[in-house]
Amino acid sequence: MEIIWIIGAGKFGKHALQGLSGNSAVKKLVMVDMVEPGSFLHAEGIEKKVEFIRMDGVTFLKEYLKPDGQPPARIDSDDTINGRKVYEDYAPDWIIPALPVHLAARWCQAMIEPNTISSCELPSEVDCMLPNTMRGANGDMYVSHADFYCPSSCNEPDKFCTVTGKPRKQDMHNLIAETKIEGFHNFVIQSRQLGPGIGGFRPKTLFELLKKVQNVKGKLVITTACRCHGVLTGLKK
Repeated sequence: MEIIWIIGAGKFGKHALQGLSGNSAVKKLVMVDMVEPGSFLHAEGIEKKVEFIRMDGVTFLKEYLKPDGQPPARIDSDDTINGRKVYEDYAPDWIIPALPVHLAARWCQAMIEPNTISSCELPSEVDCMLPNTMRGANGDMYVSHADFYCPSSCNEPDKFCTVTGKPRKQDMHNLIAETKIEGFHNFVIQSRQLGPGIGGFRPKTLFELLKKVQNVKGKLVITTACRCHGVLTGLKK
């Protein structure tokens, strides 16, 4: 795993930081948020591995995430964050979204020319197509196979639900990918488990998504989903 970016320092970001700090395969953890999570960063076993960057998470990805391990044109060779060269120290192997916004969708929106892409409400019929839907204040839709709170210790077992012991239903990322939403292009990325209750994706996955979004016109839905849960965002170009 080596270097991991955790975008967000709230409940889920802290859980990811705590869960991964003891993993010997993790060389460095970079946590990004506008608000520093206080003394938590200085706990034993965490302080030496983590670098905190005070910055908006979506903006940070836009400015510093680079495709194929190459420095983006926006960053000069002497640019630094906290005194370190960005392109040498911060290229991630994995990104963990832990913000109260849909990181993949908002990053795509930020990367595309301003005024050419905007938010778009998902049609009401989608609520009947997917399980346990809930709409957020910003228009994002959240879905889940669970109608209960999942434990943060869930290790996403292959065959049976951790809580109910019942056979797993179809993986959520596959279910959404197979769902036909009339008038919308449908793009899904899978959040892969890096530890109990911790999911993320590789930078390559984001850039592949961005290319697909750039190559279409009209309405589209971007989803990030694991095997049980997902978040959907409607956009219009």
